[in-house]
Amino acid sequence: MVVEYEGYLIEQSEDEPEAFVYRGNKRVMHLGLTRFLDSDELIAAFAECLRISGLRREDERYDFRDYMYDGEEPC
Repeated sequence: MVVEYEGYLIEQSEDEPEAFVYRGNKRVMHLGLTRFLDSDELIAAFAECLRISGLRREDERYDFRDYMYDGEEPC
């Protein structure tokens, strides 16, 4: 089974309870699962791993909206 989530393709093996995650034709993550999941569970498991790992979409990685430069030199 292959599902798409926020630009990632998640492919769950039919033989073993594991999944591989791809982005831009590159494997970016391996999920060692304890059982076979349905598509919603697979997306939820990957979303949690994504949150934990800090791996984010490229456009979110360099979001500096929280930072405000006040013109002073840093300490």
